[in-house]
Amino acid sequence: MDVALACSPQDAHSVADRDELEGVATAGADGNVRSSCWDASIVERTFSQLCDTCPVVSSRLPTELWERIIDFIADHHLYDVGSFGRVCRGWYLRCRFHSHNVLEMWNMDKKQIYRLINALGKRPERRCEIKTVAFDFDLKSIVNFGSFAVRMVQKLPRVDLLQLCD
Repeated sequence: MDVALACSPQDAHSVADRDELEGVATAGADGNVRSSCWDASIVERTFSQLCDTCPVVSSRLPTELWERIIDFIADHHLYDVGSFGRVCRGWYLRCRFHSHNVLEMWNMDKKQIYRLINALGKRPERRCEIKTVAFDFDLKSIVNFGSFAVRMVQKLPRVDLLQLCD
């Protein structure tokens, strides 16, 4: 199911939205207080305004559409999906699903790497969830990366992306 949203720059308003949001005020990027986030053009709205300050956005869009948006954000690594899980219960499960798909290994020493390998060894269901391994790569961690690669080479069956970051 493909869903597309289209809005004009003028962004028409409905009387029902204004009545429903009576008493709710948001501050725009220019500092002016608006009676609702819909008083700004689509260009002026930011991601945080749509997620944090508009009480009707999540109730107006179907859950399936929000899941597709979260999937897109997670697939393109645009934002930290874990923080979106704190917005509401409806988003929590989808964000948790995506955060379990990625194994991020940032600033880990050898002892932490071995603890992680042992923990993954005890939970085979967790190993099957991981699709991406992101490794913070610097000169001292080449040994850690080698240790992880040798020990986990056949134990992470669904990994399709290995990210080496510096």
